[in-house]
Amino acid sequence: MSEFLTHPFEPFFDKDSKILILGSFPSIKSRQDGFYYQ
Repeated sequence: MSEFLTHPFEPFFDKDSKILILGSFPSIKSRQDGFYYQ
């Protein structure tokens, strides 16, 4: 039961990019309960 989610922001990078910022989505249960930081 996989669910594919799309983030509302497209990645932004170019040939001069030097920093990579990683993040994660809240769990399915947290999203259903509306319990996550925005």
